[in-house]
This record gives sequence, structure tokens and C-alpha cells, in this order.
Amino acid sequence: MKLWSSILLFACLACAGQTPPEASSATSIEVMRIGDLQLSNPSVPRTGLLCTGQLSKEQFDALVRAGYRNFICLRLLSEPGTGWETAHAGALGVQFTRLPIANADAINEANAIELGRILAQTSEPTVLYCKGSSRVGALYGAMLYFVDDSDAQEALQGAREAGLGGLEPRLRVVLEL
Repeated sequence: MKLWSSILLFACLACAGQTPPEASSATSIEVMRIGDLQLSNPSVPRTGLLCTGQLSKEQFDALVRAGYRNFICLRLLSEPGTGWETAHAGALGVQFTRLPIANADAINEANAIELGRILAQTSEPTVLYCKGSSRVGALYGAMLYFVDDSDAQEALQGAREAGLGGLEPRLRVVLEL
């Protein structure tokens, strides 16, 4: 089934006049397969980890149908549009974890280590999200640095691949760049 999906993807891209991604690029292929979900700023910085902005119930359900079993939200319960996920995930039989990242100051070593711990305890595939994915990118980059022992430049690049936006100045401070 995966082979046919890939062939169909390449055929559709060719018909649309686009160059298909390299077969070895799991990141590009995974993002394209979920492209019709209209996610906010989606990216796949590593195999089995989808980073994105806030999910609707319909998107959440579609990702569960697609095989995602772990959802990690970086939003506070008090933020509009969130708070429904815990019960919804429970009803669908998937894992949901909230790691509230309130502001730029929460992009720090302690929270990066906590994200690393959560990711280590979850099996793939996993969705990591916040409102627009900037917190996701920043915290993911900090995790690469503090947990995965990436150097600062590699961590910054990984953060950009995971949706880093307006929090780049804060991440640069955390990475001592």
C-alpha cells in the first residue's frame, strides 16, 4: 500500500508540473501525504515526528486515522482553541501530553529536558504542536542542544526545520549564539 501511495504521489506531482521529492526524503513525503489536512506550518524534522500549529478536532481525528498515536501540546489550557484534546484523545485511545510553554522564558534547559523525556517515553509516530509552531521549533531546538548533544548551529537548524519563527532570538540566547 505504501508503494502505491508513493507512486500516486509522484504521479500527481508530475501532472502538476512539480518535481517529486527524492525517495530518500521521508520528511518531504510525510508532509505531502498530510498536506490535504491544511495543517498550520507542518514539518517533519525527523522520521515519526510531525510538528505543526494548533489542530482542529477534524485534523486530530484524521491524524489518528493516519496512524499517529501520540500528541504533545505546548499550549496552556487558558489559550483559546485548546483544552478539548485530553478528553478527545482518551476517547480515541491515543496518548496526549500537555507541556505548557507560556512564553519565551519557558524556552529553557529544564523544559527542553522535559520534552526529551516525553519524546523518549512515546512511541512513534508523534505530533508536537502549539498555536503556530514557533514554540515547537524553539523547544525542539533547545532539546536537540541539551538532550541530543547537537552543537548550537545544528540545534538552530533543527529548530528552523521544526517551525521556529518569532522565538529565534530567544533560542539564540539559550544556545549561546
